[in-house]
Amino acid sequence: MSNKVTIQRFVNDPSESNMDNLISLAKINAFSDEEICYLATCLAQSGDCLTLPKNIIAVDIPSTGGPSSLTTLICPLVLNILGYWVPKLGVRGRPAGGIDVLHQIPGYIIEFSSAEILECLNGCGYCHFLAASQHTPLDAKLFNYRSQVGATAIPSLVIASILAKKIAVGLQKTGLDVRVSPNGNFGTTWEQATFNSMRFVSIAKQVGIAATCFLSDNTMLQQPYVGRGEALLALKQIFENQCSTYLKRHFERCISMCLELHQNGCIEHSKILDELENHFKKNIQMQNGSWDGFIEKTEIIATSHTESLYAKKGGFLHINSDKLKILLVKGQELCNTTNQKFSDSCGVIFKKMDHELVSKGDVILTFRAEPSISSMIRENIKDVITIKERIDNRIDYKVIK
Repeated sequence: MSNKVTIQRFVNDPSESNMDNLISLAKINAFSDEEICYLATCLAQSGDCLTLPKNIIAVDIPSTGGPSSLTTLICPLVLNILGYWVPKLGVRGRPAGGIDVLHQIPGYIIEFSSAEILECLNGCGYCHFLAASQHTPLDAKLFNYRSQVGATAIPSLVIASILAKKIAVGLQKTGLDVRVSPNGNFGTTWEQATFNSMRFVSIAKQVGIAATCFLSDNTMLQQPYVGRGEALLALKQIFENQCSTYLKRHFERCISMCLELHQNGCIEHSKILDELENHFKKNIQMQNGSWDGFIEKTEIIATSHTESLYAKKGGFLHINSDKLKILLVKGQELCNTTNQKFSDSCGVIFKKMDHELVSKGDVILTFRAEPSISSMIRENIKDVITIKERIDNRIDYKVIK
């Protein structure tokens, strides 16, 4: 029986049993490139699809998931500065994706009709909105179910899900921030992630999208601010040109990814930084958010970091990003409510980073947590770090077109 039959059964009836059948086939890598392309198209067409003006080039850089990277927040602004429209259709992150971070800004709307999205794009060239009942509802349903049953790290379904959202918004070009780690959604090794990146590029081409993948080592934190509110604070630090060395390096890498997709000449990084805050303000305004609320939120986050973790001995710091993700996600889920599905109950700011040489007594990190989960975070945060006598050898970065 063709796997397209299984896909079509899910499309006609997205029940748990039909989703289980789809997941079972994907786990054994049973889907061909053509079938992944078919699934992506079905997911895209399950809701409204945008029709963009013919003279517009739409570009985006999504990610495969994982803590600490700010790609999905910084890259839309940079691409916007470069002259592209960025209709960014996303799902919630764990622990901090673009859509759930921006939703922390008072008033910021993340669900729109297609007409409202086009109005936002006409106003500022960038709209960040949630996959839900209006757009790619089957993708949202399947993603939520995969999250519940521990089936997020299945590359063929990740490829279909990402491409579905790009098809639905009329994208012509995309990057992909592929985060490589033992629990990575695009494979657990560099070899697997490279293979799946090449597959993504090939399948994207079949649906008329030019793709480039950027592979990075997700066993190392990309920058120090981890959490939904912390990501907003990191953006404010960038706007004010007050970045730490590690945050600045991550920002520069985000710019480089955008420029890799840009074929209309060079632009100085300093010019991008000069324009970044204004583009963010315009987007906040168009999505009904409050700039004063953004500033107030970042100030609250900064003053809420009242607890610290100190190095018990000297050596080279190693941060376990997977344990960090699990801890913060648990804290968020314990505080989710009907009115606030994207809770901002906890977060971490690292004062020292992976591979950095630390001395006994150094502050490794600060953290915040709501009272109901503060003891749980305090007891488990120490398990996130290890201090070693030597530095591990790693691959850092790779580009695949």
